[in-house]
Amino acid sequence: MQLTRPNSIQGSIEVGLVIGLQVCQSSICAPPNQQIGSVLFNGQYNPQFHEQPGRPYQNFTVTVPSYFPKGLVQLATARFHMIGAGPSPTLEFNNLTLTVI
Repeated sequence: MQLTRPNSIQGSIEVGLVIGLQVCQSSICAPPNQQIGSVLFNGQYNPQFHEQPGRPYQNFTVTVPSYFPKGLVQLATARFHMIGAGPSPTLEFNNLTLTVI
């Protein structure tokens, strides 16, 4: 997966990133701010510019655990970073629904 960071005129200090995968029960997935699922990655996020024009990004390779059932799953990220001169702590969640076949 490729995780991009928006360009900003404010400074940003990356603190950490978690990538998780959860099984969606009855086609309903819990919001990532309530449940991240099985943690596939927990570590540093260091997005870089790779081409112009573009936004900084970092690629991650994750594997669906063999015990996951086939069907609907949610891939989610939780990114903690500090923004601005303060700096101000920010927790950002993103998710994508996928089908395991």
